Amino acid sequence: MNRFEERIRRLRELLPGAGADGLYVTLPENVAYFTGTAGNDCALWIDETDAVILTDFRYREMAQSIGWLRLYETDARHSAVTFLKELSPARIGIEKEHLRLTEYLQLEGSLADHKLVLTQGLVESLRLVKDEDELEATRKACRIASDCFAHMCGFVRPGISEKRAALEIEHFMKLQGAEDLSFNTICVSGAGGSRPHAVPSDKLIEEGELLTRDYGCKV
Repeated sequence: MNRFEERIRRLRELLPGAGADGLYVTLPENVAYFTGTAGNDCALWIDETDAVILTDFRYREMAQSIGWLRLYETDARHSAVTFLKELSPARIGIEKEHLRLTEYLQLEGSLADHKLVLTQGLVESLRLVKDEDELEATRKACRIASDCFAHMCGFVRPGISEKRAALEIEHFMKLQGAEDLSFNTICVSGAGGSRPHAVPSDKLIEEGELLTRDYGCKV
């Protein structure tokens, strides 16, 4: 059993207490937690005996490489609603904080004979406890951010634009192994530093100005 299968096993233990026969997982970060890959445009169904990834042809090869999940390929005639109708669980758990309203209304209208169970924080409660791989990824992300700070102390000089400095931050972190940014990079100088979520501009950094940097990366 790999660490993703172990995570699925632990989720299954939570389903009875949530009053659900299975959980329809839609938040990309939660999908990634069980797949080990980006969760965009994918969803999962996990019940007591089955674990399924629902996605379209664009992600077919990716989904087929995940040996612990069964693939249900969606298209114009085969949707998540179609899948759940075929499976016919009595109580369908959904992530109430993450499922889009349009999809919820579609499920509600098409699965009138089934109960939609609103769950909150099931997967997140598992994600709170980090395994060693997650801890090492966190350490690496911290190392990259720390090394980036040191790099930027030597890179920044008067006459460089905020945009150029922000680009250097992102470029450095990606070269060091970051997979993505934690959030939009903030790198602003002078009066712009008073704005908590300032956006880097074409403004040139001037001698003696404070340079405010706020950044992070995902590993």
